[in-house]
Amino acid sequence: MKTIKIFGYGSLINEKSLRKTVPYAFNLFPAKIKGFVRVFNLRAKRRICPIKNIPVAMLNIEKSEFNEEVNGICSEINLEHLDELKQREILYELIKVEIEDYKGNLHKGYTFRALHHDAYDFIFDSSEQMDYVNICLQGAKAIGEDFLEEFKKTTFIGDKTLDLIDNI
Repeated sequence: MKTIKIFGYGSLINEKSLRKTVPYAFNLFPAKIKGFVRVFNLRAKRRICPIKNIPVAMLNIEKSEFNEEVNGICSEINLEHLDELKQREILYELIKVEIEDYKGNLHKGYTFRALHHDAYDFIFDSSEQMDYVNICLQGAKAIGEDFLEEFKKTTFIGDKTLDLIDNI
């Protein structure tokens, strides 16, 4: 059976969330990719703020000028299940990346990135927005406190990282 390595940097970091779509994912390990920054700048398709009736902002990665790193989780899935994951990540395109585990080993793999979209703003007073943030933060925390801190320091809302924003 042919497999593919997928690097998740948002809700796919949360194993419970990942397994809702791909329960058969295996060989999960913390990893990072270089040359990108993680940003809340993508208009959601399915997550809607019920009070304002507008979509929330989802995580995306953008090319980095300074070869910054984004931490996340690498998982492996059978190619026959890739379409299910693509359905979940419908706003994104699958791109090739070099994934580095925390032992310094390099792996060929893929991640999802929205390439063609208009920038979209984070909704600070939305419970649905905060629910998405918490799914990501809980997934990062489950890996470890250091991983969580790295996640916060490398995740942007506008020009500020999560570790500098008080109400997150």
